[in-house]
Amino acid sequence: MMFKKTPFIGLDFAGKNLAVVQLCGDGDKVALRDAACAAKRDAGEGLTAWDASRVMELIRARSFAGSRIVAAVPLDMQLQGAFEIPPPESGAPIDDITRSELAREAKLPELDIESAWWVLPSTGRPSDATRAITVGVVAEQARNLATTLEDRGFESHALDARCLAILRACRHLLEGSGKISTFVEIGERSTLTCVCLDDIVVYYRRVEEGLDAIIGDVMKTFSVDASVAENLLQTCREGAEGVPTQVRDLQNIVNTRLGQIVQAVRAAISYASHRYPRAEIGNVLVLGAGADVLDVVPVFDRLIGLSIRRVTLGDCVADTAHPLHDRSALVPAAGLAMYGEAA
Repeated sequence: MMFKKTPFIGLDFAGKNLAVVQLCGDGDKVALRDAACAAKRDAGEGLTAWDASRVMELIRARSFAGSRIVAAVPLDMQLQGAFEIPPPESGAPIDDITRSELAREAKLPELDIESAWWVLPSTGRPSDATRAITVGVVAEQARNLATTLEDRGFESHALDARCLAILRACRHLLEGSGKISTFVEIGERSTLTCVCLDDIVVYYRRVEEGLDAIIGDVMKTFSVDASVAENLLQTCREGAEGVPTQVRDLQNIVNTRLGQIVQAVRAAISYASHRYPRAEIGNVLVLGAGADVLDVVPVFDRLIGLSIRRVTLGDCVADTAHPLHDRSALVPAAGLAMYGEAA
């Protein structure tokens, strides 16, 4: 990776926190310039003017350079679909075709959305049609987000699909050509599952099951507030010897909820394996706020039986010195920082 200009600052504002990451370096020697994380005032998936100002305070107080921002489209704003398309070499206007199909599926006027697409790998079957995944956002929502950032002094360079940012950050950890690999982001409100083949996302789905639901179960079971519930979860680890009843109850709560998430992950892997029967099943990478609080690897390992790895910021940028290197929730921001010329 080589940076021709001031590197992008990856901004992730999903859930309850603001996360910013910037890389630096030249050629193959790319390092983490800085990373920061702070609580949002508004816990929704969007970005308010106050929180945009908070991001500016974060980067000015630390060693970030410039103000070129790449942000992820909030998942509750993102449009997505998979459609048959003419072969790209045919010269057909695929940008227009995919945008029209996405608008039709979303029941929106075609001119009201902005979209991008990528071609799915061939299944190898004789009757296989060319298909593409298309992602998009309502144009007015994109403009409003860009304006919120620009009004606070940022250069809003691009909006990126969350699945592509995570893939960019984690691609060197996938098991390689011809294998179906999966990454699972356990967020606060939902879980995003993406399946990749040959460095291409071939399937992704969001389910409304995340860390907040588990914290809610703990609050209800033990009659505690959210901060105490999260602290209990952080101190609860599978495999401890002679664990008290309370810890066993916590483990049961975690296992039940993670089991529901695993069902969605297994279904995604099964779908990809059926569509690409010649591909081997590769590894599963787990990240997100849930992976920072919960000991997810043993549960996933037991229920899926594949190679499972929790991914951290340090894994993505080869840095174990930064104070936030062990944070899994910062992985998407790292991928956003790698956008374009830094990819």
